Amino acid sequence: MVYDQDNLIAVSENAGDPLLTQDFQAYQQALGFDVYLCRGSDPETKGKIERVVGYVKANLAKNRIYDGLDDWNEKSRSWLERTGNHKVHGTTKKRPDSVFLLEKAHLKPVSSIKHKDISFRNSITATVNKDNTIRFRGNRYSVPLGTYKTDGSNQVYLHEKGQELVILHKITGDEIARHTLSLEKGKLIKNRNHGRDREKTLQKYRTAMIDLFEQEEAAILFIDKITEKYKRYVRDQFMVLEKSIQTYPQERDAALAHCIENELWSANDFRDVAAYLNQHKPGDIPKGIESISSTASSGIQVSTRSISEYVKIFGGEVNE
Repeated sequence: MVYDQDNLIAVSENAGDPLLTQDFQAYQQALGFDVYLCRGSDPETKGKIERVVGYVKANLAKNRIYDGLDDWNEKSRSWLERTGNHKVHGTTKKRPDSVFLLEKAHLKPVSSIKHKDISFRNSITATVNKDNTIRFRGNRYSVPLGTYKTDGSNQVYLHEKGQELVILHKITGDEIARHTLSLEKGKLIKNRNHGRDREKTLQKYRTAMIDLFEQEEAAILFIDKITEKYKRYVRDQFMVLEKSIQTYPQERDAALAHCIENELWSANDFRDVAAYLNQHKPGDIPKGIESISSTASSGIQVSTRSISEYVKIFGGEVNE
C-alpha cells in the first residue's frame, strides 16, 4: 500500500527499509500488507495527495457558497468530474481519472481485521486512565494492570453486546476486557484478575532466563538489551530465547558470546546463530584412525652425501 511520508506513519526512510511508528507498525502487521513509502519531492508517486486539503479549499471551496450538505456534495462531485479528477496533471501530463481506469484492474482489496464478529461502527472510543480503568455511563470499568502506557496510545474501543461491555484494542481488535454492565452510577466494576501485576511475572521470567546461561554477567547484559529494545514483545522474545536454548543447548554460550560481540540484541538473532553453530560443528576424528604424523619412522636417519660425489658422476672435477 502506498503512503506519503508522515510523522504519524514513519520515523525514517532508512535507506529503503522504512522505520515505522509503533502504532502504525502494529496496524500494518495486523492487516498484513506491505508499505510503499513515497520519497520526498516525488510527485509522480503522489499526485495531488500532498496538500490535498489546501488544493480543495483553493479550488472548490474558495468561490462557492455553502447552501446545505446535499447541495455541497453535489457541487463536490461535479467539481471532481470536471477538475479534481479530470484536470491534466502539471508534471505527469495525465488525467487522474484516466490513469485510475488503467490502475483499477491491478488494485487488490484491503484485508479487514477479524474483530470476532464485532463491528467497530457500533463502538465508541474511550481513553484508559492511569489507574487502568475506563469510564462508561457514570461508572469505571477495569482493564488488566499495565494496559495504561505512559509513552503510547491509550485509546480503546467500547462495544455493548447484550448486557455486557466489551473493551477492545483499538488497532488489533483484540479483546482486552469484558464486564457485565452496571445499572448503577459511580461504581467501580473490577475483575480480580486485572489486579495481578504482570510486570512481576515478567521479572520472574527474566530471572529464569538468566539462570539458563553459565555466564551470568553476559546473560544479564543480553537480556536487558532485549528488554530495552522490544518493550512490547519482551515475553515473546523470552519465549524464542528459551526454545532456542532447549533446541541448541551445546551452542548456548557460544551463541551468546557471538551476539554480544556483534551487538545482535534479538532472540531471533540468537536462535539463528545457535542454529548456524550447530550445523557447522568441527568434525571429530573417528576412533581407530591414527594421525598422519606416525612415530613408527621417527628413528630413521638419512645419510648426507658429499657434493664431490655428485660432481664426479657428471664428469666434473673437484677443486679441493
